[in-house]
Amino acid sequence: MFYPTCTVLRTFDYQRGVHLSPNQSAICSNGEFRVEVRSNSLGFHDHEHTVAPEKNSCRVLFLGDSLIEAVQVDMEESVTRLTENELREKSKQQIDVLNFASSGAGPSQYLQVLKTLGLNYSPDMVVLWLYLGNDIRNSHRSLQPSVTMPFHTLDSDEKLVFHPPPAEIPDSSLRKFFGGITLFRIIREAIRETPLQKPFVALGLAAHEGKASWNRKGIPMDWYSYKIPLDEEWNDAYRTVFAILKEVKRILAERDIPLLVAVIPTNLNIEDRWQEALKYHNVEYHADEWDFDMPRRKVLEALHNLDIPVLDLLPSMQKDYQSHGISHSWKKDAHWNQRGHQIASQAVQPYIMESIDSCFENTAASK
Repeated sequence: MFYPTCTVLRTFDYQRGVHLSPNQSAICSNGEFRVEVRSNSLGFHDHEHTVAPEKNSCRVLFLGDSLIEAVQVDMEESVTRLTENELREKSKQQIDVLNFASSGAGPSQYLQVLKTLGLNYSPDMVVLWLYLGNDIRNSHRSLQPSVTMPFHTLDSDEKLVFHPPPAEIPDSSLRKFFGGITLFRIIREAIRETPLQKPFVALGLAAHEGKASWNRKGIPMDWYSYKIPLDEEWNDAYRTVFAILKEVKRILAERDIPLLVAVIPTNLNIEDRWQEALKYHNVEYHADEWDFDMPRRKVLEALHNLDIPVLDLLPSMQKDYQSHGISHSWKKDAHWNQRGHQIASQAVQPYIMESIDSCFENTAASK
């Protein structure tokens, strides 16, 4: 029998938050796909990489959330591997693309991963994939008050203050045993964010996630980022995200490492299905209450003001969908299918080639 579930195990630390348990091989499925997921010693969905780059090679570091982690497709079909393989073929150079993305992460976590791990691997370029679907909420404690996630806030001088996860997650041997049992995973997912989850948390079989990201009486919480007007929590979340992006730029600029922010649209924006989605949730659409392009406009304007190079994925993904009518995401969730990864990879490659010219020059000079 084919059960829609993932037996992937995750752990957490006080800098990165939740990430894949290292050195595991597990199965992830949702009824549309069945993928063998392998993690490396750092707990990323990627091959093993040496800390020091190979001689005459160029390294690109990907930061992102579950879309880039990509446990919904085979590793070789992910945007990371597709980009690496195609850049090597086109350039005839040794280009390594490192996947440092984790499910559930947001800009706060991207910054911490860069500082605590990414810089150690001497990247020649960093691509930060910013998902408009939930990355703004994921960087604000009151909108995403998870005890397993580190956050940043802004002090009175608009400077970033780092906050590690507020609670210790028990390292339960029971969780390690039951985590690989499909039926257990199905039951745990069914009771997620309900009172029935409390005994599982007490036994270390699940992590308390704070406020639910899904408003069971109405619309998903992330959709409030499209409401007119935005409330103060959302405005504060945007300010925090933009401060984080500014800090990422500063850290990389000090090391002469190019940065690109790739802005990922939601599938509802790509396929223009917002009114259909609202109807599904029994919400009547009024044009003066919703602005479905607002997050994208705010982010693009901020990146322009920060002088950060940006790749807006909406035009290329929209053009492909309008031409072929094939979705870039699985029907049962918002994660990219193989086509989504292909389109994203094709879009980002020219930016990478342009940004790492100096790396190519250095490798040529050293030969």
